[in-house]
Formats: sequence, C-alpha cells, structure tokens
Amino acid sequence: MKINKQNTIVCGPVHSGKTSAVNDFLKTQSNVSGILTPDVDGLRVLKDLETGMVYPFQVNDDDMRAVTQIGKYKFLNSTFELARAILSKLALKTPETIVVDEIGKLEMQDAGFEPALGQLIAKHLNSNTTLVLIVRDTLLTAAIEKYHLQVAEILKHDPGENTILKL
Repeated sequence: MKINKQNTIVCGPVHSGKTSAVNDFLKTQSNVSGILTPDVDGLRVLKDLETGMVYPFQVNDDDMRAVTQIGKYKFLNSTFELARAILSKLALKTPETIVVDEIGKLEMQDAGFEPALGQLIAKHLNSNTTLVLIVRDTLLTAAIEKYHLQVAEILKHDPGENTILKL
C-alpha cells in the first residue's frame, strides 16, 4: 500500500481487512497520529497511534458499562469520549499523517466520533497533513458528501488478494 501526499480513503466491505492493511502500512511510517480500531481476541480496541496506548472498545453482551449499540455490536461510551478527545487534540496539531478508523454508520448519524471527526477533517482537509480515512464501501458516497472529500484518493481493499487497489 502506498499513500500519496494527499487525502486518502481506504474502503472495503465490513470485516474485509481494511484496518489490518492500514496497520501493516503504518509499520513502515513515522510521525503518524490518529486512531485505529483493530480486533484483539475477537473484540475491537481503540489504539492511539501517537502514544501506542490501547483501550478496550467493543464489549460482550454481559458487560454492564454504558455502551452504544450499533447492530449486534456494543461499544463503550467512555472509549468514544476518549477517541473524540484524541481527534480534537489532533485538530490543533499538524502531524504528517492522521489516520481515522473508521467512518461508519454512527458518524453518518452525527454520533460515534462526531463532532470531533468532522472538525478534524475540516481543519486538515486542505492542509499539509495527509488524512487516511477508513470507510466501509457501503458508506463511501455518504462519507465523501458529508465531509466534502472531493480532494481524495480512493483505495479499495481486496480481501481475496489482501491488497489495496487504487480505484
């Protein structure tokens, strides 16, 4: 995977390996900030790319903490708050690359990582910072419209080949 010095959208189906492909790419990069939500032991966690800290995010049905449910998945409200705080801080900085994983249904409904995500994108859309946004394929058009992402390279993850293809 190669990220150009422009804003990039990585898209693909749910559970197709978008996050893993971006995570593999990030191992070769420096000065990257943002959030990644990889699976660990079958549950999503939130990774702060600047600090390397990992936080619990997705929980099982029997977890009694305050959660937001989207489909069959439950996510900790406290981790959404933490993610919004990370994104809000990044709106005030100018790192070389910012990764946001992922723009999903909640963000389309102004929940989840919002409003911090929208503010971050608005601040850095035309800056010297490269934005790498992970979006599921069914929400690609909606995300482009919502965040005014007309200046973006779109890369499609091919799970069969485990590669990222330029559209």
